[in-house]
Amino acid sequence: MSFDSFEQWAKRIDVSWPAIRIQLQDVMERARTLWPAMLDELPMLENHKAKLRAHWGNLKQDFRITS
Repeated sequence: MSFDSFEQWAKRIDVSWPAIRIQLQDVMERARTLWPAMLDELPMLENHKAKLRAHWGNLKQDFRITS
């Protein structure tokens, strides 16, 4: 999944892509800023945190989160 997927969806349902794109960009900016630090505080096993970080790093560039 990438922003292109959402752009195609927006066109198919006749919704303004720029309106969708700005929301996606905002959500991803917040996720990239907040989630890595929040993960450090979660009561999860370290190997589970490592798996989640690896998953974030394997996402397509539009949705990738690095920590």
